[in-house]
Amino acid sequence: MEAKIEVTKGNNIEVEGIDRNITEVKLEAAGTDVEKDGDGMLDAFKTMKDELDLMKKERAEERRKYNELTNKLRNQVECPVCLEVPTSGPVPVCPNGHFVCTKCEGYLCPTCRSRMFGNRSLLAVTVIENIEHKCKYEGCGELYPVSEVEHHIKACQFRIIDCPSPSDFCDKKVAFCKVLDHILNECEGSTNKKEGKIREYNKMPQTLNYRQKGPLEKFNMHGAAFMWNEAFFYMNREEADGWTVFSIQYLGDKDDCNKYEVDIAVHQIGDKQRVGKYVQRSVGEPFPIDIDENQRRKNGLVVGNLIMNKIAINENEEW
Repeated sequence: MEAKIEVTKGNNIEVEGIDRNITEVKLEAAGTDVEKDGDGMLDAFKTMKDELDLMKKERAEERRKYNELTNKLRNQVECPVCLEVPTSGPVPVCPNGHFVCTKCEGYLCPTCRSRMFGNRSLLAVTVIENIEHKCKYEGCGELYPVSEVEHHIKACQFRIIDCPSPSDFCDKKVAFCKVLDHILNECEGSTNKKEGKIREYNKMPQTLNYRQKGPLEKFNMHGAAFMWNEAFFYMNREEADGWTVFSIQYLGDKDDCNKYEVDIAVHQIGDKQRVGKYVQRSVGEPFPIDIDENQRRKNGLVVGNLIMNKIAINENEEW
């Protein structure tokens, strides 16, 4: 049995030019001509430099005071149970002024054990709507306004994702920015660890031959990461409930999946032109790296066991 995969990149991608604005700084001395080679020019530049340095110091001090204030406010509205700062109201508060988020709210205050009584704090809502919020993922620590923090969290390089290999082989969770390192050095469900490299394809399409011993219904094999056109992808072929699923995931931002087209075809060995009666094919975008495994198994190229038995050839108890 062969599977032919092809990844192509769209041609209608616009690259926006970056305008570089050059700001001219003109120094003028009121009522006086500044000579190019005179001491007046040097004094003018020195004065300007001193003023810029002073402005930088003042700005740094203002930023320090702002960060100090927002850190204190952030600590005050932080939930004592999950240790997260709410990004929206309402904010439950006990009679003694202790806050807790709505997810962790219970009958008693987790801080002083007083009854909560269903009170809400308008002041806490005002605070969380006007402070910068820290990304919750370890290793990031970036600060964003409340209107931007949720968007950042969904695309954060340190967000935690499932390993893209079949969970029967590897069920670890890793930071997005470390997934390639995990696949190459740790993952028991990827062939890359055994091969010691990320596969690099210089052209498309690629044809892969699959062979296995045992029941064809148990067609669950290790996945593989590969690179094409300076982008990374992950290829899976896994067994589900009565069918086999082939899929490609893009190891990048979810919003960039539409820049690529994936063409997967499963056919009998020797059918190079893919014209046989049992050819199974799927064309579309690659899946994002953080797609749920159940969704991946339902939305990839699904080939039922009856068709798989038609496509595969059994030789010496090997499919």
